[in-house]
Amino acid sequence: MTQEFKLLMYAAGFEAAAFGVLLKGHYFLEVSSFLTLHAAASALASLPAWRLLPERYRKPKIGGLAFVFTVIFSVSAIGYLLLMYINTVLLRTQKPVRVVKAAFVDPEGVEPDMIAMPVRRMGEAGVREISENSAISREAKLRVVLLLSEITAELPRHMRLLKSGIKSPDDEVRMFSFSIIDAMEKRLSNHIHAKLEEFKTGIPEKEIPAAKELSALYWEYVYIGLVDEDYRAIMLKESENYARIALKFLPEDPAVLAMMGKISLAKKDRASALDYFERACARSTNPSRFAPYIAESFYLKREFNKVKETLADHDAFKFDPLMRPVAELWGNL
Repeated sequence: MTQEFKLLMYAAGFEAAAFGVLLKGHYFLEVSSFLTLHAAASALASLPAWRLLPERYRKPKIGGLAFVFTVIFSVSAIGYLLLMYINTVLLRTQKPVRVVKAAFVDPEGVEPDMIAMPVRRMGEAGVREISENSAISREAKLRVVLLLSEITAELPRHMRLLKSGIKSPDDEVRMFSFSIIDAMEKRLSNHIHAKLEEFKTGIPEKEIPAAKELSALYWEYVYIGLVDEDYRAIMLKESENYARIALKFLPEDPAVLAMMGKISLAKKDRASALDYFERACARSTNPSRFAPYIAESFYLKREFNKVKETLADHDAFKFDPLMRPVAELWGNL
């Protein structure tokens, strides 16, 4: 083994140790240890590299060795310094990000193909025609009933169509429609039974939230039209009783206030309904959620100017696919 080979082996060992200290320890010690070990490795490798130079470049010897040492030391050190620069300056430097405010985005300027919107292929009248027309095949009627069971069948208009299916002369359509309505009734009944058990515990931490839930569950019977007129009055009264219990302990809860407003609206007490909705709107972090109820109350009171003012006070309707057409109809967009 020649002397040059031994020097190169030692240089490789020092260089490996230099990069090894970068993996642990204090940052300042990492840099200083790396430079020290790298300088030692460069010095050991300078002599074999110097002897590879042509004869005319070896003199003076000290100058040639210094030149070779500088080149070997600088190549790796510059690379490390460049890495530190990239890490500390380029990657960690915070840059301002321009945020486009949604309020300044014109919805009319958005291309239709940029947003995927659901398309209504058949309206309520078309579905009713399929379910009631005797000339329509049984398979088509069953598909309509199945469709209603899959797409939020609790909506009032869906319930009307399901009830029309019960009157169908076709036994399969009639029984299928009845089974869907029966499943909805059982779901509500089971939820009410579970919440009644919590309400009867007498523990305020369970009793108050249970009263709030019971009011909403009984209201669902009324809202979706799941019961007839006689039973509707009973469900409405139960919903009001539990809502008043919840309101006693949660007078500032927007959901409870809104529930009292819905109940008052169903009882045709429009003044009380408007008061509850306005209180709910004032106490909510999302006032636009209750603004449609306020507008509906003014509409039923035939105060149409107030309807327009209410819709104009809430810019969020511009981006609501359900309320935007209503706001446009009243000339607020």
